[in-house]
Amino acid sequence: MSRLNPSRSALAPLATGLLLSVTAAGDLPVPPDDGVPSPAAAWDLQARVPASPAWNRWVETTHVAPPAFDLLQLRDPVDTSQETLRADLARWIYGSAPAGPGTPPTPAGRPGDDNSRRHLVLQMPEGVVPSNPIELEFDRAVTAPFRPRRIPPGSPGILLLCGPTDLSLREAAQRGWFAGRMRFTTTAVSEDTEAERPLPLHPAIATEAWRVRTVIDFLLNHEPGTPVRVVLAGQGFGGKVALWAAAQDRRVAAVLAVDSGPGGACPFRFWTEAEFGPGVEITTRAHPDWFTPPLRFFAGREDRLPVDAASLLACLAPRPVLVATALNNPEESAWAVEQAWRAAQPRFVREGVSDALGLDIRAGRGGTTTLDWSRWLDWTESRLVPDVPDTGKISGPLFPTREEWLAAGGKPLHPEDFPPRGPADLLVADHGGMIATPGAWRSQANALRVVVGKVLGPARETREPEESPPPATPAVHPAGPPAPWLVKEPLIIRPDLVGSVIHRTHIVGTTRRLPALVWLHPWSVPTGYEAAAFRREQPSRALTRSGSVVLTFDLIGCGTRVREGCDFTQRHPGASLLSHMVQDTRDAVSALARHPHVDPAQIFLLGGGLGGVVALHAAALDDRVAGVLDVAGFPPMRGETAGIPDPRLAGLADQPPLLPQLADFDGRETQLPYDFTDLLALIAPRPTLVVVPRVNRFATVDEVTAAVEAARPVYALMGNADALVLQVNDDYNHFTPDQIWCLCNDEAQR
Repeated sequence: MSRLNPSRSALAPLATGLLLSVTAAGDLPVPPDDGVPSPAAAWDLQARVPASPAWNRWVETTHVAPPAFDLLQLRDPVDTSQETLRADLARWIYGSAPAGPGTPPTPAGRPGDDNSRRHLVLQMPEGVVPSNPIELEFDRAVTAPFRPRRIPPGSPGILLLCGPTDLSLREAAQRGWFAGRMRFTTTAVSEDTEAERPLPLHPAIATEAWRVRTVIDFLLNHEPGTPVRVVLAGQGFGGKVALWAAAQDRRVAAVLAVDSGPGGACPFRFWTEAEFGPGVEITTRAHPDWFTPPLRFFAGREDRLPVDAASLLACLAPRPVLVATALNNPEESAWAVEQAWRAAQPRFVREGVSDALGLDIRAGRGGTTTLDWSRWLDWTESRLVPDVPDTGKISGPLFPTREEWLAAGGKPLHPEDFPPRGPADLLVADHGGMIATPGAWRSQANALRVVVGKVLGPARETREPEESPPPATPAVHPAGPPAPWLVKEPLIIRPDLVGSVIHRTHIVGTTRRLPALVWLHPWSVPTGYEAAAFRREQPSRALTRSGSVVLTFDLIGCGTRVREGCDFTQRHPGASLLSHMVQDTRDAVSALARHPHVDPAQIFLLGGGLGGVVALHAAALDDRVAGVLDVAGFPPMRGETAGIPDPRLAGLADQPPLLPQLADFDGRETQLPYDFTDLLALIAPRPTLVVVPRVNRFATVDEVTAAVEAARPVYALMGNADALVLQVNDDYNHFTPDQIWCLCNDEAQR
């Protein structure tokens, strides 16, 4: 029997019951029937998020209460009117804009500038708030008032760059555009200054979008009906501004948004802290003035937002929109951006312009080149200017889908081939009798493992590592040690897979063998095991405080292996992503067992989110795993209501397609070949900790509790009922520092 030894292991709290206490889930405020919360209602997560002084003062001053989350649901970006989508985007994300000036702004040259004829400063009329002047730079000398006849014949139109970009005005002008750049002048409220300053009346994105529309008023100050195309382009914050300005102004003919991030083309709901992204909490704390203040209430509940990036893109149909991102950009998830593109694309198809919503996913961490902008302008011009051919140089969607899996020869499982089963059937033998002995359960477990293996499908062939240099990978993770007291070294898991071993320097040069943790990260596409946004030190570094050797590697489709995930269906027809993730983990256990400072009898798996799903599957199939710590990676597939389609099962089948073969069980979950209760039973009697947050879009506390308790009889049968521990955190779904510190003790200091 593999058990933790408290006298030898720094993970003793898991065995001794330090984490046995289960926090009862607090009752959420009961919302009024009309969805408008009472001013007395309190935000149940207030104590779980770091302080944001300016936002806290706003709450105290306005007495605005959280929305009734249970009454909110995502609007369909295809069937909802653009007017309704715009109103909801303003209400929930961007906030209100200043009132338009009654008279046009007054242009003037920039004082003391030798190129003053290329620079204009638009002075706002008296009484207009905000009164900050708008600074414009053009690729050529201009005078006011601007007239369309100043655009050269055959020009594609006006290209207005919203804020700084890597595209020079000269490069745009060489293509025939009348190019101008607008400088943002809104004074930002940052974490360093917000303690002294209140939040602005109008958020920064809404204000700058209003300024963009004011510039368009100035540029198009001519006789009505004169055809002039205005195209907005922006990068980063400017991409958000360009998209929101165009959503409100039909005079914008097209938009080019590059690396626009959350609040732009990257959905909040798919780039949360649970995916190692900033989510609403970190985004609104780092930039408290960018969005409407009530957005912060959706921290941890991003899935309850009525509108998101797909809604914003749908507001632009049928005009051409090109969304560009990068595979390893830590500011946004390319996979999340692609999901927004997929959700909004049917709106453009319905409008009769199936090719008007473009997606380009490039390599790298987010920088752009002249060649990139050339490709993007080629695409834009081909949609606006007659007889300009489509060069076809943008990538389009890259990440695998279930449809591609089927087209490549994937074989779905059929519900009618499996009898209905439930948690109560766990200890029922095939012949109908009850399993009452450990030996009988081992026989049943062997048969169940065969079923799990068949559902996962074929995995890669395992090969022993060769003594060769690690393969070249993109520069996603820092090469050196994360701290002076730590050692970070590569570990060749297979010739095509390299992980990183991190441990304390005090064991170097000794023969000491320590427990080991295999850290399995969430679905963090751009950065893999290193979180793009995290409140304290990175998990892979912090986990060494447990006194353990830590091995981590990028799951397929993430970090250094993101391209491998994009090409997965073509390289492995019929296979599932989860099967390869599980095999990678089992290979990692093999490699770690050979490490000179690792006790092979004490190799544990720790997974967060997707990593928890992988950890439970790997431990269920591999007895060498000494125990499992699963943090918010436990989505029971058999939901509370049988026969009703379950988004969690659909998510496992297609977001991303971890188990695409199970899609046909949506609505027929009782016939699933196995569920997470079965996985827990297969791990018995090894120590297993399941951590579930109270606020979790993937599963309710009651569902997880029922699934865990259904597996407990197997642990009892195997003589170790207390080895299965459920911890309910009064928090939302994110891997918190507290979940790391609970593993640490004095061992880390010796």
